Amino acid sequence: MSEKIALLLDSCSDAPSFLDKREYVRIIPLLIHWDGKTLRDRIDIQPKEFYKRIKKGDDLPKTSSPKSGDILEKIRDLKEAGYQKIIAITISSGLSVTFNQIKIAAEQEKSVEIAVIDSKSIGIGSGLFAAYADDLIQKGFDFDEIVKRLEKSVPTSKIFFYI
Repeated sequence: MSEKIALLLDSCSDAPSFLDKREYVRIIPLLIHWDGKTLRDRIDIQPKEFYKRIKKGDDLPKTSSPKSGDILEKIRDLKEAGYQKIIAITISSGLSVTFNQIKIAAEQEKSVEIAVIDSKSIGIGSGLFAAYADDLIQKGFDFDEIVKRLEKSVPTSKIFFYI
């Protein structure tokens, strides 16, 4: 019997949009604090609106990691859908406490096996790990092998950008 493996991503991983449609993918929103309001990334504010506001010259927002309750809700949602193995991929632990928060939540949910992968990247750099994990799931690799391949690829991955 093949394993039911799920992916848990944070919204700053900028995973390719096709992953939003996968039944086994859940995205945890990071928080954006702007003009006295707390907005959930990609729920209360979309990237286009975010950049439009930045361009308009609004005050710059502050960001924070997801709420513990939001993380646990996504884990429990996957568990209720029958997933007993979850691979969580986060933006760099050097830039956000999101990795640590998801790791703590994973330790609280003993009935589900959760591997938390620190992508050591941000944006599409982290999102590409999600796409890679999805590809491995689609090809039928087992949980341990997917985790091993992801962890092996983190130190050798690099993202370059050009301004």
